[in-house]
Amino acid sequence: MLFGRESNVGSNPTDTATEKSLENSGLFFVCHNCRMAKVTISPAGLQVKLSPLEAFLGAHVSTKASATQVVGAQALGKGWWKILGFRIGIAMPWVMVGGTFLKRREVLFVNWLSGQEVLQINLKGHTYSRIIVGVKDAKALAEEINTAITGC
Repeated sequence: MLFGRESNVGSNPTDTATEKSLENSGLFFVCHNCRMAKVTISPAGLQVKLSPLEAFLGAHVSTKASATQVVGAQALGKGWWKILGFRIGIAMPWVMVGGTFLKRREVLFVNWLSGQEVLQINLKGHTYSRIIVGVKDAKALAEEINTAITGC
């Protein structure tokens, strides 16, 4: 059993900083219900769930990966958006990035809102080569995913 427990670390908090950022940008009426992707770790693998509005704006639906497809995870710092390529979805600088991004032979699943930390989940043998999502605590969730992979 590769993933031995369920986790929701860094998922769906009430985030007033994000609300303020969206309100100040004039997009509060559009995104006030789209908080964060919900990342769930289970024995079978992991699942990334989006709200209906996030899925619509990002032009993709929630996704999941089996435990054997997850290679690792890491928190990304500033400038993370520079690794993105051609976009099918939406990008409003400093507010929201969502959709499927194509770069060389990679396909990236991206969903991020201002005020969130960025988590990258690396995959193999999956439709997406990387899942990049905004969460509350990217370092803690990356550590939890990596610990689940190594079984330590």
